[in-house]
Amino acid sequence: MHRKFLHIHMQESADTPQRGGAMLTDTLIRKTKPTDKPQKLFDGGGLFLLVQPNGARYWRMKYRTDGREKLLAFGVYPVISLADARQRREDARKLLANGCDPGEMKQAAKAERLAAAAAETVASETFEKVARDWMAWRESRGKTAEATMGKDLWRLTAATCVGTTYAP
Repeated sequence: MHRKFLHIHMQESADTPQRGGAMLTDTLIRKTKPTDKPQKLFDGGGLFLLVQPNGARYWRMKYRTDGREKLLAFGVYPVISLADARQRREDARKLLANGCDPGEMKQAAKAERLAAAAAETVASETFEKVARDWMAWRESRGKTAEATMGKDLWRLTAATCVGTTYAP
C-alpha cells in the first residue's frame, strides 16, 4: 500500500524525534528542511507537525472517535508555537475523555461565529442605511438640486414605512 506521507525515522539521538521516541523541540522544528514529499514530525499523543514541500508547517492531531480516525488542525507554525500546540492537544484530549468530538466542537463554534457575523452584516446593511449613505454621497458632490434631494428623502421615508404594519 502506498503511503501518502513520508514519516521521519532518524538515527537514534537525544535531539531527534522518532515515532514513539523523543518529543519535538523548537530547535529541531526550525532546522527541519522541506523535502520533495510531505513530512510528519511527531511529538506524542497524536500531535505532529506537517512540513510541506513548499516549506509550510501545519500543526495537526490524529485521534480516533467512534471507531474512525480523524484529523484536527491547530494552525500554522510559528504562529502557533510548540507549547500552544501541546496545550491545544491536551484540551482536545480532555474533550475526547468526556465523550465529545473536538473536531465537531470546533465546527460548531465556527458555525456560530459565522452566523453571528452574517446577522450583524445583515442588520448593518439595511435598505434605509444604504439609501441614506447614497443620498449623503450625492449631496456631498453638490450636483443635486435641493428639491430633488427632498423628494428622494420623502420616497425613502415612505419606502421604510411600507413594511410597517399598524394595529387597528
